[in-house]
Amino acid sequence: MSAFDLDIIFVNYNSTDDLIACLRSLAENPCRARLRIFVQDNASKDAPRRIAEAFPAVELQINKKNIGLGGAINQAVRRGDAPFIAMINPDSVIDGRCLDNCLQWLRDNPQAGAVGPKILNLDGTVQGSARAFPTALTGLFGRSSLLSRLFPNNRFTARNVLTQGCEFCQPTAVDWVSLAAIVARRQAFEEAGMMDEDFFLFWEDADLCKRLWASGWKVYYYPHDSIVHKVGGSRKSRNIASLWNFHKSSYIFYRKHSNGVGAIAAPFVISLLGIRFASLCMLHFIRLPFAGRSALRR
Repeated sequence: MSAFDLDIIFVNYNSTDDLIACLRSLAENPCRARLRIFVQDNASKDAPRRIAEAFPAVELQINKKNIGLGGAINQAVRRGDAPFIAMINPDSVIDGRCLDNCLQWLRDNPQAGAVGPKILNLDGTVQGSARAFPTALTGLFGRSSLLSRLFPNNRFTARNVLTQGCEFCQPTAVDWVSLAAIVARRQAFEEAGMMDEDFFLFWEDADLCKRLWASGWKVYYYPHDSIVHKVGGSRKSRNIASLWNFHKSSYIFYRKHSNGVGAIAAPFVISLLGIRFASLCMLHFIRLPFAGRSALRR
């Protein structure tokens, strides 16, 4: 039996300043739960050893190369043994009470494999962190798509982004929640097969939650508590590498979960993703505003 209640996992890639600020926010608003903090660094070039210097209790491991988000999470999960795991983006502001309450909610609801708290932008607006599994229309009406930005109140986007409406005043079962902040039951995480390391970046959270549901566990959105995800309010431009990884992972998710029809429709899907990628690259180069990296996470 573990001496800890919760393993908190951060994957760092050139976000050391943000992660130090995040850990400071947690130190100022600590959890009641007995916890260990693991930082898996993916070969950052911004002096990640500063993390251990500032927080000696943090268990920092630095990879020789960037192995992707899912691979780094799996590394950290294997290092711990607590019955619950929290996976949080390094560019966040955390109140330990949020983690305590999510942890207690999982204990009180044994059918739940994972729960995602409300995620806020810096300006206090709600990020679309609870989602429906993607369909053929998600590429056109996802949260970061051009059509969703031009017509934000359209019904197709509303069906995809679920964090609106009075039905989300209480914890609610949803298809999937963002990996920006997830608290999971270790048993459920392991039964689902942990993170699929074929996803280098993006869509690994939707894939994990789909496998949790397939393994008999439920996924919930928990709106009673929140964390702040800084990038959601930064309105930074997307870089081309991130756009590429996003669309590559979209195709991996499609092929993995589309059953037998996947191979038949693959050329059509590749064409649509190619058009979407090219259009977003064009918008990037003419410097049109975007909703930030968190929006890129779906």
